[in-house]
Amino acid sequence: MLDLALRGGTVVDGTGGARQVADVGILGGEIVALGRVPRAARELDVHGRIVAPGFIDPHSHSDWTLHANRDFDSTIRQGVTTEIVGNCGITNAPVSPDSAPDVQARLASYGHDGGVAWNSFGEYLADVRADGTSANLAFLVGHSTIREAAGVRSQDSVDEDQLRRMVALVEEALEAGAIGMSSGLEYSHGSFAATDELIAMAQPVGAARGIYASHIRNRDSRILTSVDEFLTIVRRSGAAGEISHLNVRHDTNAPERAWELAVEAMERAAADGTDVRADTTPFEQGVGMMTGILPSWLLSGGNVAAAEALADREVRRRLRSDC
Repeated sequence: MLDLALRGGTVVDGTGGARQVADVGILGGEIVALGRVPRAARELDVHGRIVAPGFIDPHSHSDWTLHANRDFDSTIRQGVTTEIVGNCGITNAPVSPDSAPDVQARLASYGHDGGVAWNSFGEYLADVRADGTSANLAFLVGHSTIREAAGVRSQDSVDEDQLRRMVALVEEALEAGAIGMSSGLEYSHGSFAATDELIAMAQPVGAARGIYASHIRNRDSRILTSVDEFLTIVRRSGAAGEISHLNVRHDTNAPERAWELAVEAMERAAADGTDVRADTTPFEQGVGMMTGILPSWLLSGGNVAAAEALADREVRRRLRSDC
């Protein structure tokens, strides 16, 4: 006997084929029958409803909130059953004494009142598995988080010892189960990282046949050079590449046809054999952290100094043209 039968729903199976009214039979957590299926231990009448595979969200930040909301209510109830998390360079692991206070503060800001019970990426994934989640998750490890864990201040360039440590942290995360590395090059740590640093850290990702997903440096006046940098990192590391939310901000200094030109550059790279893709968002105005629009000259001294500088009327006047 089947465990579950869904009766009379409209099946949209994701293959591109025509929808059809059919029963769906489930046994042992797997779909084993479609059409007219036998009786089941549990029967559900789903006439008038769509029966479809779960949606995959390729760019999610649900890892920031999972310790406070393991049920993933806001996405699972919309049919999203798999999420790629760890995007834009900011993840909850690895953690070192240098970075633990920042990780703890970020988790607390999203409702987690417990401590940080892990250091390595493997220990972090074990903590996630221990209490489970309602969604299926695939994890990227964040470049900015690795920089923090290695004790690199955001505005610093890295020395050889720090780079070796950072590469080792990428390798540990991949060995633990990360599917690749993400970067957030418009934000603090990422904005100060040199291209060669990113290539070196992405090379273990390429060796593991993983993904380098990047919130690129700029999506308006410098979008085309930012896409070129992304393609350079992908080619020289051998990783598969994913541009996160490939949008062009409205009413900025973006060149004419900026989005089309960026897509054409990606298509040329793909035609040459480079494994590159992009995701995008449906928002007219975009979404992100407001600090992402602040220039490096304001952020170079850290967040507290930046906040103090913003009290200066002349600084605010300069920002009107420099953001």
